[in-house]
Amino acid sequence: MKIVKNLAFITIAALPLYVIRCKNFSWCVTPIPFTLAEILIILTFFSWVSWISYSIKKKKESVPGLFQRLKNPLILPIGLFLFSATISLFYTPDFAGGLGVWKAYFIEGFLLYLVILDLSVREKSYLWVVKALMVSGVLVAFVSFKEALSITLKSDFHEALNTRISSLYEFPNAVSLYLGPVISLSIAALVSQYISSKNFRFFCLSIVSLISMMTAILLSHSKGGVVGVYAIFSVWLGWFRIYARYLVVALVFAYFLISIFVFLNVDNLIPKNKFPSGSILNRYCIWQGTKNLLAEKPLTGSGLNGFNIDYRHFRETTSTHCLKESYYYPHNLLLTFWSEIGFFGVVAFIWISYLYLRLASQLNDKAFSLGLIGALVYIYIHGLVDVPFFKNDLSILFWILLAIVSAGHKINQRQRRIRF
Repeated sequence: MKIVKNLAFITIAALPLYVIRCKNFSWCVTPIPFTLAEILIILTFFSWVSWISYSIKKKKESVPGLFQRLKNPLILPIGLFLFSATISLFYTPDFAGGLGVWKAYFIEGFLLYLVILDLSVREKSYLWVVKALMVSGVLVAFVSFKEALSITLKSDFHEALNTRISSLYEFPNAVSLYLGPVISLSIAALVSQYISSKNFRFFCLSIVSLISMMTAILLSHSKGGVVGVYAIFSVWLGWFRIYARYLVVALVFAYFLISIFVFLNVDNLIPKNKFPSGSILNRYCIWQGTKNLLAEKPLTGSGLNGFNIDYRHFRETTSTHCLKESYYYPHNLLLTFWSEIGFFGVVAFIWISYLYLRLASQLNDKAFSLGLIGALVYIYIHGLVDVPFFKNDLSILFWILLAIVSAGHKINQRQRRIRF
């Protein structure tokens, strides 16, 4: 078990290293594209399967016992989520690309979910998962600092402060999209360790990692990231008010309703004679085109990896302010799920979100209860203007959050049985 757990820890810590791909090396030739992170996920999963099989053979483990550890309230909505993603492959205009997305964002994420859930329930703790995520966050922050320092040495400090730092990634927003949920969990680990006074060294390391990750978000100049971090801190008001967690749940559903209202009325929300500029205009045009697309394909959307192709036929052409270019995703969490895995995929995601919040709010550890809620709230907030899922590290991060919540629920159940 120790070997599998260590391998899982390394896999989680190395999530940002998905940028290292097989195609980057001339000696690496394969018919199926894969990344370093994917190799680690597959290796971790099959090591876990081998260990489970050996344990069952030696009668140290039973199949019913395994299923009992993995059984949790999220299984049904996750099943619908995966089913919607699988079905979407049958109507995507890009089957090969869709298959790659299905493999990397859904199937591999679910496989790691099973491993983390089982190991955490056995350990009766998910702190090791959070520690691994903190290591990955510090890695992203370190590369951000290195990039900023390089700019400073080449030009000056003022230039470094005004340049959007992208760290390991291809674009700056990717830094905050990944670090936001990790920051929320890091705060939870920090508070939990402070209250329990179990590990002073880890407490100090938590402070350093938290400061470094927040600084990396500032260096990325991501407005959505900064607003999302404010939202995380607002969730922590729940520590002082008993009904705050219910308020958070209400606000999340208000978020969905407002998103739907804005989408349906996007034509009337922007003055016809006064267009916004920059990224706001781009998103307005994308949402207009997405509305045209979903009006014709309300149930199925475009299919996995199909939006980029379909959007060319539905993009906004009535306004000369909109650029005639294609986009990979609609830059909105709900619209992206809808266009990629259809209406029932959105239903599954909302179902998962509801159960996630309910289970997180019931955890015995109040710090991690708020930390997990804050992580999902961050995804919602940043998801208003970006896509915090359809990317290698972000999709796996989402599955890890689900695994932590599921494990917390199972650990709580065991603790209640022991008490009674």
